[in-house]
Amino acid sequence: MFDTLKDKLQPKITTELEANYRAQKIWDQLTDKNLSATDIYHLQRSFGYDVASSLLYKTFKNSTEFQKLNQFVEAQKVFYKKEHKDVLVVVLVHNPWESRKKNENYQWRLKNLALDAGFDVAFPDIQYRRSIYPNAYYYQDLFKRWSGRQVIFITQGLASLELRLLLERSQNLDLNVLGWLNISGMLFGTSLPPTNRDLFFSIKKYFQDEYPVLPEVGRQQSYCYGPVKSKCPLTLVNMLAVRPQRYYRVFESQREQELNYWGPHDGYVTLSDYLEKPGATWPLWGQGHYIDVEMFKRRLQATLAYFLSESKITF
Repeated sequence: MFDTLKDKLQPKITTELEANYRAQKIWDQLTDKNLSATDIYHLQRSFGYDVASSLLYKTFKNSTEFQKLNQFVEAQKVFYKKEHKDVLVVVLVHNPWESRKKNENYQWRLKNLALDAGFDVAFPDIQYRRSIYPNAYYYQDLFKRWSGRQVIFITQGLASLELRLLLERSQNLDLNVLGWLNISGMLFGTSLPPTNRDLFFSIKKYFQDEYPVLPEVGRQQSYCYGPVKSKCPLTLVNMLAVRPQRYYRVFESQREQELNYWGPHDGYVTLSDYLEKPGATWPLWGQGHYIDVEMFKRRLQATLAYFLSESKITF
């Protein structure tokens, strides 16, 4: 009797193998494999978050846009060209939920990745004690220095949302934007407000001088901005992590209802929004918000070359 009661009290955890197996069976039965955000929500309520995550991963991986990107990347043999120095890669990393040191280290790794491929690189010092709007206008001032140049953006975290706001609201941006690589970034914000626990820890971290209490962290309403409406014609690649629930930290697992809409980590990324977006979504299974870019170094460098190919630039 005690064992039976204990089993009822302990929630059953779906293993990764079980989730993938169940997802594959559902996938094989689908006549239309272009799943919408609503489809993902329904599948999650019926089969659980892990199965829905696996189906979301399959949806991204089998999309026409990603297949086109993947074929180009796999065919690349040469990653460094001296002529790449004519193209400026701007690296913007801003995750206010992590320490300044972690942000700077990640920005440094992304910068080195682009430099190693022969590109000219800019990696500005982003003010972590500012909200998204001042930072967006700070980028605008920076971009004036590079007037007329061919530019590729690499963004991560909140910097992706900041850049998006800038591109949508700028009247005159004299840049030839060739492409945008969004690495696990908050391109759409989130469709849910942060929890009280998030607010508590943001205040705690503020006094520890790790990151500020931004309005976006403590506010009581959602800040999901809808579809991307950039005025710049560009090629967009979203590199996103899709993680099964067993990888969650304890407080992430407690967001049972919110996980219906939130992404697979505490970066407030709403993965389902990327089903509606332009460009390619590059899915990764089991990674976190700080994707291990060294593991994908050659593929990321080939993605930068993909932007040049799509813009019909030849060297």
